Amino acid sequence: MEIHRIHPELLQRQVRVLVVGCGGTGSAVVAGLPYLHQLLVAHGHPGGLHVTVVDGDAISPTNCVRQPFARSEIGLNKAVVLVNRINLFWGLKWDAVPAHLRTGTFISRSYSGDDLRAHIVVGCVDTRAARATIRDAVGKWSTASYWLDLGNNADSGQFILGEPLNERNRRSRLRLRSADELYPEIVDPGLDDDGQPSCSAAAALERQEPFINSTLAQHALALLARLFRYGTVCYHGGFINLSTGIGSRLPVDASLWRRLRRRCKSEKIERRTTPGNHVLSHLLQFLTTFIYAPAMQHRRRFLWPKPANSRVFVGSSGWPLAFCSSWQPWEAHSTSLFTFSTTEPAAPNGTSPTSKVQAIARSNSLPS
Repeated sequence: MEIHRIHPELLQRQVRVLVVGCGGTGSAVVAGLPYLHQLLVAHGHPGGLHVTVVDGDAISPTNCVRQPFARSEIGLNKAVVLVNRINLFWGLKWDAVPAHLRTGTFISRSYSGDDLRAHIVVGCVDTRAARATIRDAVGKWSTASYWLDLGNNADSGQFILGEPLNERNRRSRLRLRSADELYPEIVDPGLDDDGQPSCSAAAALERQEPFINSTLAQHALALLARLFRYGTVCYHGGFINLSTGIGSRLPVDASLWRRLRRRCKSEKIERRTTPGNHVLSHLLQFLTTFIYAPAMQHRRRFLWPKPANSRVFVGSSGWPLAFCSSWQPWEAHSTSLFTFSTTEPAAPNGTSPTSKVQAIARSNSLPS
């Protein structure tokens, strides 16, 4: 088992942490960071943490159900409310930025114009597009040391600490792979759903169970605490499922990272080479049609997508005996039809079986 050692400069100066998003998960992370700050100071760390929270959303009535906001705060900015509350309670001087992280933002460790400063970036966003923005902000010319990404669905989620490939983190065998490198689909905006907020308390609880956010936040903070306290970690993430009570860790293992990368590449090639990405749709339509074929035998023809050089033989039971086809993309043809004949292939013993149905594909257009 491999281990990862903390960047030495993080033990020699104040550590700047940037938290992007302070909804259900982000607010739990922000609420726990003062405890990590106190831990560092108690162990002699020079400066502890300085946290900046970035979020452009205002508090809504629904947020008061699952997030630590009061109804008297409705309409105020989430980041400003949380940071003011923490500063007053803990006597800190942390910062809030009441705006969303913009595309093209550059995150560095030293101040440069309007760019944000951070050694550690904690992503607590709920869309793949926002996660892709964070990926771009900590990559390429950035000098951020770590990117801690947290994400979840209704009752499960993951947290992954990575060293994004940038000016600070060069290519090496044991560089911690970031979430987007291990699971590229989480930064694909095309896979986002509608992203509409829940309009009622019941809908909000239906979309996410009440304790998944805080559970992920506590595990992620425990990982950071272990990294700072002991200087090494043997895992850099984990997966939690509250419906089954099962959790698993993501070890520091270069061979595992390679296997995950190969899996992602093979899935990408499979999606790219699949004609029209409708293989599953064709299969479901094929099975559905021939399950109900006995009930439809009185109909001489029915609608079907156009296959190329295809022939389907249906036995007396109504199930297909053979199928050979090279499918064309759904968009590449107009709707065609099958015409049934009443001849079945000869039986192996040479006798003539009871005539049933033989479906021969034709590329005729529908009659007007």
